[in-house]
Amino acid sequence: MLDRDKLEEWFPGGDVVTVSPTAIPDAAINEPLRELLTEVGLPESLLGVVVLGPTGDSIETVEQSYGSIGEDAPDGTGHLLYLGLAGTRSLCVNGQTGEVLEVDEEFGSRPFNSNLEAFLRVLGFVSVEVEAYIKESWVEGGDSQVLKFAANLKRRTLEKLRKIDPDKASAAESAWSQLVGNITEVLT
Repeated sequence: MLDRDKLEEWFPGGDVVTVSPTAIPDAAINEPLRELLTEVGLPESLLGVVVLGPTGDSIETVEQSYGSIGEDAPDGTGHLLYLGLAGTRSLCVNGQTGEVLEVDEEFGSRPFNSNLEAFLRVLGFVSVEVEAYIKESWVEGGDSQVLKFAANLKRRTLEKLRKIDPDKASAAESAWSQLVGNITEVLT
């Protein structure tokens, strides 16, 4: 299982926050999910593009999150637990199965990973790659270098996704491609 030290290594300079067991709705029965949230934690942010962590004393459902801004949750997503943002879309988890999903009005929901640990492992890979690029790029910059890095990062992230989460990789490629694109846009 993933541990907090590994998360802190993958997301340097940011906080890794845990969730109080009382903040997790009773409907979230997936034990590995509960353990990751309460004992290991979530990185708060990756370049401000991925922003994780509950806001307040409890993890909201998608229905509650959308309701707080006066909108209806996309069909079939109201029961999902809202973890934060992945780019411009909501990052959610199914409390029963542990599956991590992207939620948006455009398509309802689509998978990121079969579980939160797999999601954090792929995101950790992206974070390490971006951190290395930022350290190297101050010497040699330029738009062509960013575009080359972005294309290479997308390809390598999808390879990592296939290795870490082979059963969900095919269905999750769109979500990961979009997210990596959002992350690399920040570098320009």
